Amino acid sequence: MENNELNQVTRIYFTDTNCFRYPANITNEDQTKEMELRRQHKKAVKRFWDKAAGEIAAKESVIMINSEVAQELKIQSHTLTKKETKVIQMLQR
Repeated sequence: MENNELNQVTRIYFTDTNCFRYPANITNEDQTKEMELRRQHKKAVKRFWDKAAGEIAAKESVIMINSEVAQELKIQSHTLTKKETKVIQMLQR
Protein backbone atom coordinates (compact mmCIF):
# COMPACT_ATOMS: atom_id res chain seq x y z
CA MET A 1 0.00 0.00 0.00
CA GLU A 2 1.36 3.39 -0.99
CA ASN A 3 1.72 6.20 1.57
CA ASN A 4 -0.86 8.39 -0.18
CA GLU A 5 -3.39 5.51 -0.06
CA LEU A 6 -2.68 4.98 3.63
CA ASN A 7 -3.25 8.67 4.34
CA GLN A 8 -6.75 8.45 2.83
CA VAL A 9 -8.12 5.75 5.16
CA THR A 10 -9.85 6.71 8.39
CA ARG A 11 -8.99 3.58 10.37
CA ILE A 12 -5.96 1.34 10.62
CA TYR A 13 -6.42 -1.91 12.52
CA PHE A 14 -3.50 -3.87 13.94
CA THR A 15 -4.70 -7.38 14.64
CA ASP A 16 -3.83 -9.84 17.35
CA THR A 17 -3.23 -13.54 16.83
CA ASN A 18 -6.65 -14.27 18.34
CA CYS A 19 -8.37 -12.37 15.52
CA PHE A 20 -7.19 -15.15 13.24
CA ARG A 21 -7.60 -18.12 15.55
CA TYR A 22 -10.95 -17.48 17.27
CA PRO A 23 -13.08 -17.88 14.12
CA ALA A 24 -11.81 -21.43 13.72
CA ASN A 25 -11.18 -23.09 17.06
CA ILE A 26 -14.51 -22.84 18.91
CA THR A 27 -17.04 -25.67 19.00
CA ASN A 28 -20.68 -25.78 20.03
CA GLU A 29 -20.43 -29.30 21.47
CA ASP A 30 -18.49 -28.24 24.59
CA GLN A 31 -20.83 -26.63 27.15
CA THR A 32 -18.24 -25.57 29.77
CA LYS A 33 -18.07 -21.97 31.02
CA GLU A 34 -14.67 -21.58 29.38
CA MET A 35 -16.06 -22.61 25.99
CA GLU A 36 -19.03 -20.25 26.45
CA LEU A 37 -16.58 -17.38 27.00
CA ARG A 38 -14.67 -18.47 23.90
CA ARG A 39 -17.92 -18.48 21.90
CA GLN A 40 -18.56 -14.89 23.05
CA HIS A 41 -15.06 -13.93 21.91
CA LYS A 42 -15.70 -15.68 18.59
CA LYS A 43 -18.85 -13.58 18.10
CA ALA A 44 -16.88 -10.39 18.80
CA VAL A 45 -14.17 -11.42 16.33
CA LYS A 46 -16.80 -12.21 13.69
CA ARG A 47 -18.37 -8.76 14.20
CA PHE A 48 -14.92 -7.21 13.81
CA TRP A 49 -14.18 -9.06 10.54
CA ASP A 50 -17.64 -8.30 9.14
CA LYS A 51 -17.30 -4.59 9.96
CA ALA A 52 -13.70 -4.40 8.78
CA ALA A 53 -14.51 -6.14 5.48
CA GLY A 54 -17.14 -3.51 4.71
CA GLU A 55 -14.79 -0.68 5.64
CA ILE A 56 -12.00 -2.13 3.52
CA ALA A 57 -14.32 -2.52 0.54
CA ALA A 58 -15.27 1.16 0.96
CA LYS A 59 -11.55 2.06 1.26
CA GLU A 60 -12.18 3.46 4.74
CA SER A 61 -9.76 1.21 6.61
CA VAL A 62 -6.88 -1.21 6.33
CA ILE A 63 -5.82 -4.17 8.43
CA MET A 64 -2.16 -4.57 9.20
CA ILE A 65 -0.32 -7.42 10.86
CA ASN A 66 2.80 -6.57 12.80
CA SER A 67 5.82 -8.82 12.55
CA GLU A 68 5.25 -10.26 16.04
CA VAL A 69 1.77 -11.54 15.13
CA ALA A 70 3.04 -12.91 11.81
CA GLN A 71 5.83 -14.75 13.66
CA GLU A 72 3.38 -16.11 16.28
CA LEU A 73 1.09 -17.43 13.55
CA LYS A 74 4.04 -19.02 11.76
CA ILE A 75 5.15 -20.78 14.96
CA GLN A 76 1.62 -21.79 15.93
CA SER A 77 0.92 -23.10 12.43
CA HIS A 78 2.76 -26.31 13.30
CA THR A 79 0.06 -27.22 15.85
CA LEU A 80 -3.05 -25.86 14.11
CA THR A 81 -5.92 -27.97 12.91
CA LYS A 82 -6.73 -28.02 9.18
CA LYS A 83 -9.77 -25.82 9.87
CA GLU A 84 -7.67 -23.20 11.69
CA THR A 85 -5.03 -23.21 8.95
CA LYS A 86 -7.70 -22.78 6.27
CA VAL A 87 -9.36 -19.84 8.08
CA ILE A 88 -6.04 -18.11 8.74
CA GLN A 89 -4.91 -18.47 5.13
CA MET A 90 -8.25 -17.09 3.94
CA LEU A 91 -8.04 -14.09 6.29
CA GLN A 92 -4.44 -13.27 5.33
CA ARG A 93 -5.29 -12.72 1.65
